[in-house]
Amino acid sequence: MTDTEKIILEKLDGLSQEMKETKEAAQRAEATANRAAEAAERAEATANRAAEAAERAEATANRALETADKALDVAVATQLILENDISKKIDIIGEGHDFLKGSLDRALQMECKREKMELEIISLRMDVNKIKKHLDIA
Repeated sequence: MTDTEKIILEKLDGLSQEMKETKEAAQRAEATANRAAEAAERAEATANRAAEAAERAEATANRALETADKALDVAVATQLILENDISKKIDIIGEGHDFLKGSLDRALQMECKREKMELEIISLRMDVNKIKKHLDIA
């Protein structure tokens, strides 16, 4: 083997070694790229789950707003019923109470007058009896 051939073989061995190292570096880079791709896929899956959770939260918030609107409508309807129906009925009951109270006062006054008249009649009877005894009529 000649010197040129030896140099060529040495160069080929060097090149082969460099190719091997380059291939290993490429494999490491590919493995790193694969791990990065897997991490990206996991991140995308996490982002998708977060987006789904956000959508569910938004739907829940919308339902809560609808429920609050319905509750407000019920409160307004209840307020209207209070103002229109119940307040009027309370006023009617109050007027009836005032009327009954006045009637009771008049009835009590009449009862007092009746009792006074009864006492007056008893007194007059006693006077008549005294007059009869005095006149010897009885």
